[in-house]
Parts: sequence; C-alpha cells; structure tokens
Amino acid sequence: MKRLLPLFFALPLVIGCAARQPAPLSDINHAHEWDAPDRDEWQLPHAIVQALEIKPGQKVVDLGAGTGYMLPFLAEAVGPEGKVYALEVQKDFATMLRFRTHHEQLNNVEVVEDTATSLNLTEKVDRVLLLNTYRQLEQPIAMLKAIRASLKPGGLIVIVDVRPDPHVEGPPPEQRLHPSTVEAEARGAGLTVIADSTHLPRDYLLVLADEEEAAKLPATSTPTQH
Repeated sequence: MKRLLPLFFALPLVIGCAARQPAPLSDINHAHEWDAPDRDEWQLPHAIVQALEIKPGQKVVDLGAGTGYMLPFLAEAVGPEGKVYALEVQKDFATMLRFRTHHEQLNNVEVVEDTATSLNLTEKVDRVLLLNTYRQLEQPIAMLKAIRASLKPGGLIVIVDVRPDPHVEGPPPEQRLHPSTVEAEARGAGLTVIADSTHLPRDYLLVLADEEEAAKLPATSTPTQH
C-alpha cells in the first residue's frame, strides 16, 4: 500500500508514460546558482533527509551529487559510523566534490565516478537519493535496475525532481518528467512507489522500494515518525 510521508500531502499519479529524451547534463559553469543562499528555503533538505528515513551507521548514495549540496545533511544523518557515497558521472563535478568534502571535512563522504548504467560501488547500500538527477538519465530503467541490485534488504530510493507545472521555476517544460513516468519506469525495474509528496515548494518526491519487498509490507504500514 502506498503511504504518505509525515507532514506531506498526497501526489496523484497518472497511469502510463510517454517516450522521452533525457534532459541535458548540468553545466558546471552554472554551479554557483545551485547553492544560492535561499536554496534551503525551497529545497527543504531536512524534509528530504526525513523521507530517506536514514539511521545512524547506514550507507547512503547521492547519485548525481553535482555541487554536493546535500552532502553535509546526509553526512550528519549517517553519523561518523556511516558512509555517504557521492556519485557523479561528470569529471569536473567529481573534482568539485572532492574539494568540497576535503574543505568541509566531510570525512564520512567518498566521491565515486559512476557511469550511465552502473554505480561502481563495492558494497550494498541502504539508501539512494536522486535529487534533480533522474530526468537526466539516458537509460533510466537500466540505472534503476542497477540501483535495485545495490540495495540492502529494506533499502529505499528517493527521487526528487521539479514538478511539471509551468508556474514552478526550473528547467523548460520539455525537460520535466511527470511522476507517472517515473513510476512506470520504476515498475520496469522491479521497483514500486511506496510514498509520495508535493510538500516541497518546487519539486515532487517519490519513495521507491523493491517490488517484492514492498508486497510483504502490512496493508496498514505507516511511515516512521521523526
């Protein structure tokens, strides 16, 4: 049964999806715009961490970490005994991430250069975050399958992306994905949406889990309270 996250509102999902082209990869020349002083106000990073339901000591992936905006929040959530993997396919961003983790002494963060269809990890993880990354995937189902294979039992995937609403600031309409497209592609990878939200000012948020594991959850299952 799909559940609602605490303090979040339901997001209607439309069945089916159309063929799509991936959005262009982020341009490092605009990186300064993504860490603007007001980003916390509309990105609500603590709400994203809450949706991930991270426990101290867990291993978390920030897939397409970009400038590393979420890394301090994720590093704090997993604690000194946990591990955050900052995955990035673009070498320039990987270099930026290494500088940031060193400068901010994020000692429980490791930067990893991944590929379009694999995570290049040597161990299984508990949580995977895709923040404004999913729409850029060239082979979304292949990547979702790779993520699913990398999860420990009970693992969760959280996808956060800009809403397909012309009144919401963000990329051009043709580069945005309706959440129903994400849900359909997730089903193709053996995953299912177990929670959703439109609480974020600009984005929708979907929580995915392995379809077989999700089917075993009690119908009355409720999210962990924080």
